[in-house]
Amino acid sequence: MSFPLNPEQLEAVNFREGYAVVQSGPGSGKTRTTVERVHSILEEGYPPDNILALTFTREAALEMAKRAKLPEDQKIFRTFHSFCLELVHRERDKLPFQLLHAPPEPGQQRKLIGTLCRENRLDFKGLVSYISAMKRKGLSTDEAMEEALGAKGLHLAVAYKKYELKCREEGWLDFDSMLVESVKLLENNPEVLSRWQYKFVLVDEAQDTDDIQWKLVELLSKENKNVFAVGDEEQLIYAWRGAQPNGLSKFGERFPGSRTIFLFRNYRSTRQIVEFCKKFAPKKSELIDRMVSEVGDGPVPVVRLFGSDSDEASKILSSVVEPERTAILTRTNRQLSRFENACIDRGIKYNLLGRSGFWVQPEVKYLLAYAQATEFPSDAAVKSIIQSPYRETKYLKKKDLISALDTHAKSEKVVTGKSTPYIKLMTDPAILRQFTDQQCDNIKRAAQFIRSFRQPGVTPTAALQNTLDRADVKVYYETEEESDGDNDAIENINELSKIATRYKTVPEFLDFARKAIAASRKSKQPRLTLSTVHRSKGREFDFVFVTGINEGMFPHKKGDINEEKRIFYVACTRAAKRLTVSCFGKPSCFLETLLNEKENKICEIVSGEKQSEGPVWVRSQALLGFENLS
Repeated sequence: MSFPLNPEQLEAVNFREGYAVVQSGPGSGKTRTTVERVHSILEEGYPPDNILALTFTREAALEMAKRAKLPEDQKIFRTFHSFCLELVHRERDKLPFQLLHAPPEPGQQRKLIGTLCRENRLDFKGLVSYISAMKRKGLSTDEAMEEALGAKGLHLAVAYKKYELKCREEGWLDFDSMLVESVKLLENNPEVLSRWQYKFVLVDEAQDTDDIQWKLVELLSKENKNVFAVGDEEQLIYAWRGAQPNGLSKFGERFPGSRTIFLFRNYRSTRQIVEFCKKFAPKKSELIDRMVSEVGDGPVPVVRLFGSDSDEASKILSSVVEPERTAILTRTNRQLSRFENACIDRGIKYNLLGRSGFWVQPEVKYLLAYAQATEFPSDAAVKSIIQSPYRETKYLKKKDLISALDTHAKSEKVVTGKSTPYIKLMTDPAILRQFTDQQCDNIKRAAQFIRSFRQPGVTPTAALQNTLDRADVKVYYETEEESDGDNDAIENINELSKIATRYKTVPEFLDFARKAIAASRKSKQPRLTLSTVHRSKGREFDFVFVTGINEGMFPHKKGDINEEKRIFYVACTRAAKRLTVSCFGKPSCFLETLLNEKENKICEIVSGEKQSEGPVWVRSQALLGFENLS
């Protein structure tokens, strides 16, 4: 059902000349307003190539293009990276180096960074973060050298310079460099700048924008001075990627004379949920003060307290009445595993959002493949192990090797009706002759390494521990792999080890894992939704359970407290009709402070049946302003 635009939305849709920032609260019709504005501009006769709408994910760009009912050839809605990739390719003759690969193969990039780490005694994660930060701040290698502090700072700057030199020699352009080089092309070439001017530049989810992206927006709008940015700083949950927390509030400093429009009417949530969320807003602002519900009244939010994680998962699933309209949200994929496993035990079908889910994470998949190799290295297990980034498989040309194995096996099956196991094919001369001598040595070592795990009859716990020890799995994630905001590989590994203790044999353990993986496959059928908070952003559900608000879990022990507040706010604002927040055992600072307050009773506190008596937070039924938490 489509409603007429409200006065604030109309003001945004009809804005034409100059700079405007639209501060849009949850459920305020941000996407519809953006799409209607594009429609309005096109109806006035402006050609599509006068309009550029930038966003951060391909899914968001496709969704807005779909809502706008635009032909596929009208590239109005773009991601920053897809736009910059097109720009550098079309202007490649103006680059000061030959562009061959944008972006480079992950294996090539990883090998280069690994070499630089060894040369400069740096850890992998630290160097990757440093290089990305320098590029997103727009600092050249020379500027980084000038700013370097101490011996470690100098080593980082030297490694950054060598990294850039090697990338230029090989013609590589990584994702951050796509943005950096696009900005340089526009800054240093007047003819390039004139070719890439837009009458209307729109930025969706502008709270997630970093310095280099804002600079790109400035350059693309230099001639027409027309920028329209939409976002909500309270929903910035990607600061770990470089987004600036005050990007929208400081919009006027970057674009003088700008207008601010507030979309404060919430068309998603009931008055009680909106009032609850306003108390939990990470900071006070004009947008939060003005935010109101246009939906009406509903039940007050509920805070449920449980005695254990299994108790929380069991009782919440038991309380779900309309699964197709319900979402269970967690801070991390590890927490989500409790609900996935409980659903499997109960035969409840569910859908995961995005890359949410414990059993679909790469580290889980790789460890299950190694566990399979202890019984017999099946072809599927061998392929997964080849793809793993651990010891002996790290520097394999993974795609090329798997392609060679698949092609040979298919041809062999056509001729003989059967195919040789992949573990044997890995050392077959027909396969090895397709690779360099160095790569052949790597493949042979990897094959021998996989074979050495064969130990039929070993327990699942022993199988996993053997893999962790011999393949240096945890060392890899501690020193090399960057964690996503909602996924911690070490936590997932520990959780998998915990699950393994429930089974006596590897086949039993793998049988449960197969059921779990099958259950996690996406379906178009409406089902219960399980998701991390990050993957639920932009979605809404009638009934929402925000779970695991425990000390060290939510807020996450490794997270920045201000960002954790924003993540919790995003979680609560997904709810339309009923919101339930829960924890087991000792609540985190979020709920502990809330539950000790004696006023502002706008939520109901329900203690789980197994909850012990005693702590004051069990007996209280109150809410404290979230902005006072620290």
